[in-house]
Amino acid sequence: MKQVLSVFTLLVLASRVSAFDIEECNWKGKLENVVHPAHKNVRMFYNDQVAVYNLDYEEPAACSYALAIVLPDVTAEIPMRKCVEISCFSGIDIKNAKSSYDPIKGLLLTIPYRVYNGGGTDPAKEPVQIRVNLQNASVRVE
Repeated sequence: MKQVLSVFTLLVLASRVSAFDIEECNWKGKLENVVHPAHKNVRMFYNDQVAVYNLDYEEPAACSYALAIVLPDVTAEIPMRKCVEISCFSGIDIKNAKSSYDPIKGLLLTIPYRVYNGGGTDPAKEPVQIRVNLQNASVRVE
């Protein structure tokens, strides 16, 4: 019975570590959390309209990295920018991020990342794919 509970506990922890959290940046996405050197940890996409920042909150260590995606907020009454954070990575390889564009779906970002393996990190089997739709100012993980 103890082994069954231990396996169950590991499966629950693994599912939490591999799931991404998506929320508005609010106070959480502070500049001091941009991974340094900063100029190597920000990428611009889609004619410089979309900025992606690599963040590190240091804790919890298994998923301390996050992406802050800043884009025009076309839903606002006056021209503004919107920030969406996707978190719970063990590392992010932002310099190898790729992008493609679909006129109907929007911008697709494909970003390699790392996952926690219990004693360190390993590259994820597949990069995370993030859809950024500038027509409705939305961001989602695919």
